[in-house]
Amino acid sequence: MKAINRIFGICVISIFATACSSKQVSSVNDQDITQAQKQKIEQCKENTPSSKKIKKEAVAFSCIASLAISRLVGRHDHKALICVAGGAAGYLIGSSVAERKCEYSVKDNQLEGELSHAHDMKKKFATYMAVLESKHKQQSGQVKALSALGAQGKADQSSIIYVQNKVLKNLNKQRAMLKLLNEERMTKNNTIDMAQSRYTDIETIRKLQTEVKSLLDNIKKMHQNSIALSKLNEVTKDLFVKANK
Repeated sequence: MKAINRIFGICVISIFATACSSKQVSSVNDQDITQAQKQKIEQCKENTPSSKKIKKEAVAFSCIASLAISRLVGRHDHKALICVAGGAAGYLIGSSVAERKCEYSVKDNQLEGELSHAHDMKKKFATYMAVLESKHKQQSGQVKALSALGAQGKADQSSIIYVQNKVLKNLNKQRAMLKLLNEERMTKNNTIDMAQSRYTDIETIRKLQTEVKSLLDNIKKMHQNSIALSKLNEVTKDLFVKANK
């Protein structure tokens, strides 16, 4: 039992470090640059305005523990992964465009860096979408229940406001994420244009073009989810007006 507890503790600490740390994996191979160049990158990142960085959100310890348990027994629990994805926007995006450009300014590897970043986002997108769909399903059920009560004249204002705030918070987060994803798409397209102008590494350019197409498809999925949330928001507005009459 003690051995299991010790393994569990190590697992929790390990996953907590990888899932919650704001420190991103560098696209620059540390072995290929000098200490002075490393310091230049870090200084550039520190000087990057907070508005140009990805906002990190805390992940609940219970969430990390859930993921630790699922890995301890040798399986990747989808619900546990959703728990982690729902806790931080950084899960999907990772480091911001501005922070990545700090690395590219030292080592000219933007094409390879953006390809790696796009591939990493694609791997995580299914889990992230599962988070959105789960929240939408829950909130859709709450709005439906309120609508039924509203039809009977029994929907109280406090319940409507509570649900409306939840829907609006979710909607605003998705709109913010869509803005970030579109920025990522533009950056990757600009990277492709830059690489094509140099007539270099055609194969890597093609790979990044494929990743951008995949990113665009995922943006469309998130946009549809955002539209559905907007409709829920409108329903809660109407319910609130009727409850005030």
